[in-house]
Amino acid sequence: MMKNNIAFQDELSYPGFEIKNYKDYFEYYNLIQRIDEILKITNMDLHFADEYVSRALKENHGSGDKILSPKQIIRITHIAIQAYRCTLSGILLGKSYREQSIFIAEGFLLQRFCLIARIDGKIKVPTKSTLQRYAKFFDEGFIRDQVSMLNKYAFDPTNVLGLCC
Repeated sequence: MMKNNIAFQDELSYPGFEIKNYKDYFEYYNLIQRIDEILKITNMDLHFADEYVSRALKENHGSGDKILSPKQIIRITHIAIQAYRCTLSGILLGKSYREQSIFIAEGFLLQRFCLIARIDGKIKVPTKSTLQRYAKFFDEGFIRDQVSMLNKYAFDPTNVLGLCC
């Protein structure tokens, strides 16, 4: 259950290109789309963002700083969700941070998955250093649990999401 009321809306983005007669890409595309659908239905990324915002509020309050503004909370939420999705994409790709950054920069599918694709074409691709920083948001156990939950939702025929096969 989320502690905070998180307001988040994806950026508008243009539709991707249709790639025909390429089985390997089609399977990869379906995998990314399926994970995206699971995340949207279960709000797994929003739940992480909620925890991250709660931590930021506690740290800010404990340091005696001013209360975070709604604009700052929206920014923190966006960073948390992007970190979550970029970290998942890195696990899927199994590439170095530098290679992952290049894959995100050149591919609309990962841009959309990582929520950086924009209709105005002004895309800010996370750098190698940013991806490394994002990965430090999570401990290994948390990531393992998230991947396990994704697998459960995707492949359990009794799941309430009705997403199996």
